Amino acid sequence: MEQRETNILQWIQFDMDENITHLLNETKRMIERIDMIDEDDLNELLELRDDVISKLSSISPLSLDEKEMLQEIRQYDNAIIGRMEFLKEEASQGLAKLKASQMQKNMYEQLSPSESYFIDRKE
Repeated sequence: MEQRETNILQWIQFDMDENITHLLNETKRMIERIDMIDEDDLNELLELRDDVISKLSSISPLSLDEKEMLQEIRQYDNAIIGRMEFLKEEASQGLAKLKASQMQKNMYEQLSPSESYFIDRKE
């Protein structure tokens, strides 16, 4: 029975190594093109991170290699957060422009035909 438990733990550990390695590779791929990634790319990466973190909580202590990979992933957090803030600001500016144009449109629409007069002179 002990051998089976050991095998299961080794399989879980191997799977975790693969998950962390995949996360590290995806993070590096995103960092390489950080100025081109959009909200969808960031959401994909965050979902992957959430998945790995939830799996991490179900295993026993991390190996030294896993800890090192996670530390390397954390090194990229500032760049990822910076891109998120840039996209947030860009969206905020877009919303402000949209709101301003809607306000201008509403101003023109408020002047209905009953408020304006046309005088025609017959000669």
